[in-house]
Amino acid sequence: MVTSSTSEPKPYFLGLDGLRGIAAFAVMWLHELMLFRPGEFPPLPAFLAVDLFFMLSGFVIAYAYGQKLDRGLTWSRFMAARSIRLYPMLVVGSVLGVAVSVVKQSVQPIVIPEESLIYVVPALLLIPTGLLHTRDWFDGGIAIYPFNSPMWSLFFEIVASAIYGTRIRTMGLRLFVPVLAVGAILLSILTIWAGTLTGFGVAGWLGFAAGFLRVAVPFAMGAALHESRWYLRVPKIPVVVILTALGGVMLPPIGRHWWYDLSCLFLVFPAMICLAANAATSSRTAMLCATLGGLSYAVYLLHWPVSRIVGFVVKALYPDPPPDLLIGASIATTIGASWILLKLYDEPLRATLRRWLTRSTAPALVVLGPGGGAGRAGLARRFP
Repeated sequence: MVTSSTSEPKPYFLGLDGLRGIAAFAVMWLHELMLFRPGEFPPLPAFLAVDLFFMLSGFVIAYAYGQKLDRGLTWSRFMAARSIRLYPMLVVGSVLGVAVSVVKQSVQPIVIPEESLIYVVPALLLIPTGLLHTRDWFDGGIAIYPFNSPMWSLFFEIVASAIYGTRIRTMGLRLFVPVLAVGAILLSILTIWAGTLTGFGVAGWLGFAAGFLRVAVPFAMGAALHESRWYLRVPKIPVVVILTALGGVMLPPIGRHWWYDLSCLFLVFPAMICLAANAATSSRTAMLCATLGGLSYAVYLLHWPVSRIVGFVVKALYPDPPPDLLIGASIATTIGASWILLKLYDEPLRATLRRWLTRSTAPALVVLGPGGGAGRAGLARRFP
């Protein structure tokens, strides 16, 4: 990947926090409709939020860690920092998913082999156990992480981070450009063949294999966007305009189309990241972006099991509830639970682990400061 030797002051990227938050809420809305209004609307393109997440991660990891890795931060210390960022909330998401499965199988006369309790520890280790129960090559219906389906993207996120932490990130432009071009062409061919990016990485053996391409291409693009500093050349647009535009891209009920997916991946998302990285913010919109960014990871990881729990409880208390009640209750509960866990569990635990890691590895490790700012500390904490 392209590297940079520039030494300009670290910028602030509040707009990227906002993008991530809007994308996470779009995924939650998509899954709410799938759970409580199945078949009533054409599929939303909100699943593309994952591709935006991968691109954002490439940008932010290159920003927060690229020069540190070049100056001596070891791979193991880098991955330890990444694990501290990801695992506390991932554990909660896994436990909630297991709880939903146990309750479901205890109150209904069904057995779900792929959700056996023997897979709890492998799930915490991000082992894709769902592949053991699918016979289909593509989108077999059994998620590779059956307890909490959105966890699939965390597996690929960690793979991308692990590869970035090696010397591969220092490849020159003459090698990086053709490698990225080949990856983009292969991903495009697969997308056109399948008709959509939706199933890549989520289910099925071929889908799982295609997931590596699905993360590699946008992650590399995101890192290249940062290292090229293209975002400094775009006009300053109010961040609210960019966030509204992203909502318009994610939420129209247009169904699934390969041309839409690829247009977003190769044109819309890179442009939005550049615009958001250089966006104009006021004090209010800065607070909005910081809040959205802070909630994004928790909302993304918790909304699926929390919504299933809320659906079960509401239906037990109120027979045949209207779908809008279920959706509203699920969204409100997810946001509330995410905020509580973020402030009382995730942030304090990560701060403790970071202090321990900093003491044990100083001075090579990137020091992540306290608070919720969206500079180097805030982004490195917020963005997996």
